[in-house]
Amino acid sequence: MLVHIIGTRPQYIKAAVVVSALRKAGLEILVIDTGQHYDPEMSVEIWKNFEMEAPEILISNNENDKSNPQLIANQIKDKISDIFVSAIVVYGDTNSALAGAIVAGDLQIPLVHIEAGLRSFNNEMPEERNRIRIDKLSSVLFCSSETGIKNLNNEGIKGEIILSGDVMYNAFLFAQNKIPEINLEKLHSITNKPFAVLTIHRPQNTENLTRLNNILEAMEDLPFPVLWPVHPRIKKAGDFSQGKKNIYPVAPQDYFTMQALIKKSQIVFTDSGGLQKEAYWAMKPCITLRNDTEWVETLHNNWNVLTGDDKEKIISALGNYPQKETWKPLYTGNPVGIIKDYIQKFETEGYPSIK
Repeated sequence: MLVHIIGTRPQYIKAAVVVSALRKAGLEILVIDTGQHYDPEMSVEIWKNFEMEAPEILISNNENDKSNPQLIANQIKDKISDIFVSAIVVYGDTNSALAGAIVAGDLQIPLVHIEAGLRSFNNEMPEERNRIRIDKLSSVLFCSSETGIKNLNNEGIKGEIILSGDVMYNAFLFAQNKIPEINLEKLHSITNKPFAVLTIHRPQNTENLTRLNNILEAMEDLPFPVLWPVHPRIKKAGDFSQGKKNIYPVAPQDYFTMQALIKKSQIVFTDSGGLQKEAYWAMKPCITLRNDTEWVETLHNNWNVLTGDDKEKIISALGNYPQKETWKPLYTGNPVGIIKDYIQKFETEGYPSIK
């Protein structure tokens, strides 16, 4: 049995498209939700929208457990102790993904890492440290780009490395068919005219009030209004946006509504890795409110610009919009199909061992 470990919203979306394809191919799948970012409404919404069943196992964690990969790993081991597991599949770079990698290493089970090889080269990011540890433990590593393959080769990673593209592209395409059903005007009146989309969720921006205020002050100076779906981590968004004429905070939005907002917007401001790609696929300029990115290919021709919280850089980036003719496909093709075909082969012929 293939065990898929998920725990955060992006992982729910990635797993939805991958698990669906593998189940249609006849493979036996067990999905374990670690509860790292569990929210009943959010989780149900994602699985329903992607036409998937809910995970078979939900691990109920307290707040301390959710930030401790070893504790999560111990709980996963309890859940699979009586099951024959052919391989463990993890997604991305979260603590849940690292917990799955720890389980695979401890139990000597092959580990499949989807979204392998990403590097921001910023070791202060916990995600960066997680990526490196997961890749070292992986038997099969699916990379979104040639850059990821190069990073793994430079590090001497021994697992089987495969160029797949990014599974979020499949999710992005799936969502495009849902967008016409969404009435954005019900969300906020500004969606009837040019607007920007803003998302902020990383602790470096949400827990540092100076950085957060710098970003919002820059938004206030934009030539169009800013729609801000507020992450639950920011408890008092109204306080931060009070008196800022240009900023319109709204509740967090589901995946399909976010895709609709990106499609209708002029530009995206974000510290999210996922939105950098989604803005790019929608051919929308992106300003990334970080000083680094793991999605380095999106930086070409100013499709994505790194500014951190520097107000001058944010405003300056508005004057350097990319030219439409410079857009080129990135992370595309049929990533889920490639992953499905390889996993089918490994399930039949056996997984490669880490040399």
